[in-house]
Amino acid sequence: MTIVFDGSSNDATDDGDGNASTEFRVVITSGLASASGTQAQVSFRSGNAGVAGATPTITGAWIGQGAGAGSTSFKGNQVQLKFAGANTFSITVGSGQTVTSDVVTLGETFDNTKNYIVSFRFADATNNAHATASGATFTGVNSNFLGGTTLGDEGNTAPQGGMTAQTSVLQFLRQIIITAAGGDTLGGAMQLLMM
Repeated sequence: MTIVFDGSSNDATDDGDGNASTEFRVVITSGLASASGTQAQVSFRSGNAGVAGATPTITGAWIGQGAGAGSTSFKGNQVQLKFAGANTFSITVGSGQTVTSDVVTLGETFDNTKNYIVSFRFADATNNAHATASGATFTGVNSNFLGGTTLGDEGNTAPQGGMTAQTSVLQFLRQIIITAAGGDTLGGAMQLLMM
């Protein structure tokens, strides 16, 4: 098991805004650690502000190689992340909760020289999610977002047009873990980690 991306320095921070009906595509263009494997887990972290106790739903989350340098489009063989077998998950606002996906098999062997994208979409307007986003600079990471997105767009190869780029900013994504096929993982469906 290798943590190839670690955004845990964002823990205990908040982006200061609700993200209802907002799709994010976090594009990682550099700084991924080297690892050999085909299986991955991805963890997400809620912000520490907002409506405490609200439990917004993330309508879907995906991971895959980018179509090219800095592109917000997937290469085309992106895989959907599952959470205890489900396509969606809820996260508690204001608690600094971490949710980790089940193990998924990537569309190809992990290659840290390529761009990777993690996409996700917040749903609930009444339970606005607040993502983690500190003032720290994440070189090689761009969080691209678009409000009012269509349900399911987070899994499309190309996103809806009009995304706003946040250069060197990390939103909501916490870690990406790579394992060799059949190797040690974080335990499969270990979706709730309170930290």
